[in-house]
Amino acid sequence: MADQITRDELLDLIRVEKGAGDGWYISGVLTDVYGKVQGDVYGDIGGNVFGNIEGSVFGNVCGDVYGTINGREWNFVETPTEKLQRLVAEGATKEALLAAINQLAFNQLEDS
Repeated sequence: MADQITRDELLDLIRVEKGAGDGWYISGVLTDVYGKVQGDVYGDIGGNVFGNIEGSVFGNVCGDVYGTINGREWNFVETPTEKLQRLVAEGATKEALLAAINQLAFNQLEDS
């Protein structure tokens, strides 16, 4: 007989909830996923992605992506606001702070 998982063992790995209609959905995964996720993730991923993302990322990536997003290598991009905040926290030189402020002001002019 093939190995089979019990309901209780399965519920130790995932959380399920009743949806608005007649269906059920997985509301939490409490372990690593070895395989594909065929659907959307509405929530946070508290770990790394070792593979490709074929879709979009709406939110923050607070870890590493070891693969691609829509076929392109993932690269962290620091916004001018984030750069200025980082430089202030690091106690950067006046010249570096001035350059960051100028970049932030330039971007705000372009947006208006």
